[in-house]
Amino acid sequence: MENMRIVAVLALSAILVFFSGCTGATPPIPDPVPGQVTGSILDTTNKAVNQADVRLENTICLRNQRCRSAITDTSGKFQFPLADVGLFDLVAEKTLSGIPHAARIRHLNIQGESLVARDLQMRPVGSIDGFVKLEGYTNHSGVLVQLIGTNQSVTTTAGGYFKFNNVAYTYRDTARNITYVYQIQFARDGFGLRTVDNIEVFANNNTRIVVNRDPEGMVIPDSDTMILRSLDPSGTGDIEGTVLLEARTGAEGSEIELLGTALPVIKIVSDNSTENSFKFQGVPVGTYSVEVRHPDYVTQRVNVALSQGQNRVETSISLTNVTHFASYQKAWDLVLSPGGHQIAYVKDMPSDTRANREIYLMDNFGNNYDRRITTEAKAANEDRGMSWSWDGKYLLFVEKNENSINQFYRLVSVSSSGGFITPLTPYISDVMQPAFEPRGMRLAYLKFDTVGQIALATLVSKPSGLALENETLVLSERNSQIGRNQYSSMEFGLNDRLLFTRDANFVDLESEVGTFTVPASANGNALLKFKVFGSTSANAATFNPDNSKIAYSVSPDHETPTTPRGTYMANIDGSGKQRISLAWGRALQISPDMSHIYYIDQRSSWLRRIGTVIIPERWRK
Repeated sequence: MENMRIVAVLALSAILVFFSGCTGATPPIPDPVPGQVTGSILDTTNKAVNQADVRLENTICLRNQRCRSAITDTSGKFQFPLADVGLFDLVAEKTLSGIPHAARIRHLNIQGESLVARDLQMRPVGSIDGFVKLEGYTNHSGVLVQLIGTNQSVTTTAGGYFKFNNVAYTYRDTARNITYVYQIQFARDGFGLRTVDNIEVFANNNTRIVVNRDPEGMVIPDSDTMILRSLDPSGTGDIEGTVLLEARTGAEGSEIELLGTALPVIKIVSDNSTENSFKFQGVPVGTYSVEVRHPDYVTQRVNVALSQGQNRVETSISLTNVTHFASYQKAWDLVLSPGGHQIAYVKDMPSDTRANREIYLMDNFGNNYDRRITTEAKAANEDRGMSWSWDGKYLLFVEKNENSINQFYRLVSVSSSGGFITPLTPYISDVMQPAFEPRGMRLAYLKFDTVGQIALATLVSKPSGLALENETLVLSERNSQIGRNQYSSMEFGLNDRLLFTRDANFVDLESEVGTFTVPASANGNALLKFKVFGSTSANAATFNPDNSKIAYSVSPDHETPTTPRGTYMANIDGSGKQRISLAWGRALQISPDMSHIYYIDQRSSWLRRIGTVIIPERWRK
C-alpha cells in the first residue's frame, strides 16, 4: 500500500512537470509592433503632387512581394499606418509633363515609432552605369549588379556593361546634414565580391561608376571598369616587356614589380639598349599591375590582363622625368623664391584681360596658384626675365608700354606681398633679364637705348620710394634688332659672376651667340667675358645652388646634330654635358635641393605649361 502511494506521488509530480513545460516558464516573443510613416510629396516648384505612387522598398520586399504602397492625396500627403518593421527605402514616383520624376530616402529604420518625411521633393530621374570585367575572361556577362537596399538589380552584358534606369537623385536632408547616397554590389560565382560606395546621382543625369582601387587595394588611375578577381584561376603564362627611359638608350637602375604577387622584383643592371627587358614567368591568369620605378623618373604603373589560353602578354613601359602643373597654369615667365618654396610667375591667360600678364604667386607644388600681387602690371610677354631679392621682399620684372613704338620697356619692382608697382627706369627701347645678386641689393640688367650694355646698380629705399643708384657698366652688349628679346636668361651668381645666354634668333654675328659668364666688376673689359658654349644650342641657362653646374634648354630652332633638342645639365665650364630630358622650354630654375628644374614648356602640345624635370642623381651629388 505504501508502495502504491509513492507511485501515485511520482506520477502526479511528472504530470506537473509536463504541464509546466507546456505553459512555458519564459513567455513567447511578441509580434513586432508595426510602425507609422507619414509625409508629403512636392514637385520641383514646391507644389503638392497628387496621385504620386509612394512605397516602402528593400531587397526582402522584392523576395516576399510585400511592398507597402500608398497614393498621395490632393495636398500631396501619404501615410503608412501599419508599416513593417525593418530597414526600408521610401520611394515616390510619378510622371510629370511626360518626364519620370522620383525621390528616395534611404534606409528608414521602422521600429514601431512614427516617422515623418515632410516636403520630400521629386525631381527628374537619373541613371547609373558602368563596366565590369571578369578576370581571365573575354565574355563578361552574368555578373549580378545590385543597388543595395532597393529591389533593383541587373546583369551585365557580354561586354560587361550594366545600367540602372529611373534612379532617384541622392536626397540631402539639410536639417541633419545627411546625403542619402547609393551603394552597388557586384557578384558572380567563382569571383570575388566587390562594392562601390558613396554613389551620388543628380537629377536628369547619368552617373558613371568610377573605380580608383584594384581588387588588392592598390590605387590605379580613375577607371570606369570594375574588375572581379577570379577565386580559382586556371592556367598560367608569362608577363614580359621592355622599359624605355626618356633621353636614355638603356634602362639601368629600373625596378619592375608585379603588384599583388610574391614574385621577386626584377632589376635592370645594364645600360645596354638590348638589355632593358623583363619577364615574370608562370603567372596565373588574371589582371595585374606592373609598376616600374627609377630614382630619376616618375613611377609608372600599367595594367595588364593574362587570359585563359594565353602563353604570354607583352607590354612596353616608358618612363618620363617631366611632370606638369594643371593645364590652366600657363606662364610667360617664372622665378623661384629664395629657399624654393614659392614661384612667382607672369600669368598667360589671354581670355581674361584682368589676369593676363599679371604677377601671381603659388607654392612649388602648383597649389594655391592664384595669389595675385599686381594690378594692371602689363608685364612683358616676351620672356624678359624676373628676379627675386635674396630676402624675399621684392620682385623685379619688365613692364611693356603698349602705347609707344619707340619707348617700349621699363624695369619695375613690386613687393612680394603685393601692392604698388615702382618704376626703376624710364621707358626705353629695350630692357630685359634683371637679376638680383645672391646676397644684397645690387642687381644687373640688360638695357638698350642709344647704346647696349649690361648695367650694375643698387636698389635703395628712400622716403620717396625705391630707386636705383650707383649704376656702372659691366659690359657693352650690342643689340642687333631693337624690340627683339635676344637674351633668354641672365643670373647673378656667387663670386660676383654673371651668367647670360644670347639666342641665335635675330643675331647677325655668330661670335655674339652662346652662353657666357663675366665678372660683375668687368667695367667694360670684354676680355673677361668667357664663352661657355660657342654654338647656337644653349638657351635659358641657369646656375645650380653652388654654381658648379648649369642647366639649359635646346629648342628645335637651335639644335645641332651633336646637340639635339631637350633639357641639359653641364659643368660650369660647359664640359660633361648630358641631355636629361626630351622637353625644352624657357625660364629654367634649379630647385635649392637640386631635385628638380622648374621651367615653362614650349613644346606645341604643352605650350606655356609650367612643369618640372627631375634632375638625375649623378648631377645632384
